[in-house]
Amino acid sequence: MVDPRMLRHGMDLWLPLPGAGITIRDIAADWRNCTVELRQLPWNRNYVGVPTRSSP
Repeated sequence: MVDPRMLRHGMDLWLPLPGAGITIRDIAADWRNCTVELRQLPWNRNYVGVPTRSSP
């Protein structure tokens, strides 16, 4: 079975996530909780200035 820490690092390298400003901060050892952060970048915010992750 994959370790939560290894999965987090692997997901951080998966190009769609960092490209969208998404970072996985923590995955609990018992797999029950995951902390994810969406950073506001020029290419992932709408005209109001709110970060969004929608498909074109």
